[in-house]
Amino acid sequence: MPAVSRQIERADARLFEDFRLAGAELGRIRELQVVNTAFDSIMGTDITYVSTPITSGSRLYRVMDQAGVKTPDELKADKAFFFENVIKHNIDNADDVAKALLKAKGGTIIAPASFEAKQLGWGQDEYMGLWLDVIEKKATRIALIDGWEYSNGGAEEYLQAQLMQAGFRDRNNISVIDERGATIRLPVAIRLMGRALEDLHGRGFQPKAIAQVLERSINIWTIVSSIQDYGVPSTNDLKYIPRSETGTYHLHVSTDYLESYLCERQQNGEMYDALRAVRHIREEIHPMLVAESAAMPQPGLIRVEGRGELAEQKAGVHTEEKKPEASVSASPAPVVRPS
Repeated sequence: MPAVSRQIERADARLFEDFRLAGAELGRIRELQVVNTAFDSIMGTDITYVSTPITSGSRLYRVMDQAGVKTPDELKADKAFFFENVIKHNIDNADDVAKALLKAKGGTIIAPASFEAKQLGWGQDEYMGLWLDVIEKKATRIALIDGWEYSNGGAEEYLQAQLMQAGFRDRNNISVIDERGATIRLPVAIRLMGRALEDLHGRGFQPKAIAQVLERSINIWTIVSSIQDYGVPSTNDLKYIPRSETGTYHLHVSTDYLESYLCERQQNGEMYDALRAVRHIREEIHPMLVAESAAMPQPGLIRVEGRGELAEQKAGVHTEEKKPEASVSASPAPVVRPS
């Protein structure tokens, strides 16, 4: 049986990778393998993945306000209320969005809200291990439902699409849209995540995953901009960048992502305005991110042995010295240096 997904298949660490399935039990891996092969059977060149919050998103926090509770756990104490007012609403809304996108865009729609493996005991790691892989292998478009910036899973799925666009995955042909079909450019996403962080942090929450995605998004932008402007990344980023046989650095950046770069240089500095808008909240949440980073192995849990019988291997940690070089992206789209 083929490996479950790139989340555990790869023996080398990738930029900003979260190895969600490191340490998963053999039985769980086999379940995921079966599900993954079902998605492998989908063939198409126009596939929209509808990114959907289920137990979170902006809906969760609106209902918390209405119910007068301070934490999600308080709201979840009444399971029937939580299901009816958060989960069911999110699923119904996602179904409506998926149908509307199918009508407007055509092609194939992957609506993850319809998939449920709770009876098998799946948790967030299993779901995200599956969906991040599906996005990378299958999606040519990811649709972010309104309020995605309040969802840990939604933010992670957006990050996966962004890593693809920026040339850090094996292909870059994916676009990012909102639920009405309009393109979501990087500066807009930065502002949305910044506002969500301000809101949640102001309520006393510690939205670590969303904060990490915001920081990683800015880091990706910095790397791409450095290569575009100077032909080389910064010293700290050298280890992440594919290098050709001639010794030059390159990334296969998509047209959508490059558009953000070109607009930044030729028009009104939209990205820098977005960075200034989120500077204050980034400073506020920085101690939280430092504490989180210090508590986790770096650069992440991965499978360190060969690719045979991956499910039976123990999870290991790559040190900086053992970290292999990144492989060159297979995407054909070249980087275009603006004049």
